[in-house]
Amino acid sequence: GILAFSNDPAKHSDYIERVLQAAFEIQNKINSKKIEYEELWLGNFEISIGISSGYASVGFYGNDRYFKSYTAIGRVVNLAARLGSAAKPGQILVSNDIKTKMFKSTNKSLFGFSEISMPPLKG
Repeated sequence: GILAFSNDPAKHSDYIERVLQAAFEIQNKINSKKIEYEELWLGNFEISIGISSGYASVGFYGNDRYFKSYTAIGRVVNLAARLGSAAKPGQILVSNDIKTKMFKSTNKSLFGFSEISMPPLKG
């Protein structure tokens, strides 16, 4: 799994569009190298992505005994992880907050959204 976050430390008013664009670019890059990855993994190599938006505690976490890493923790991070786990291979699931913000955005035509029925997420 990979945790990626945006809008900290550099702030961007269009960070949601940037995150969605990055998710599509990651998918396209994986798909363009699918055969190579499958040879390395000796099987299917598929990803699913979950994206949410909100406030998180961001900074260097760890202590003197363990490596400190710059990361984000909080409810919004857990939601993104659960969305990613619930997504089917090749699917990008976004929170309602992301969908709402994108429908208010002037760039909403860049991304197509479709609503799906989902069982409740764990946690």
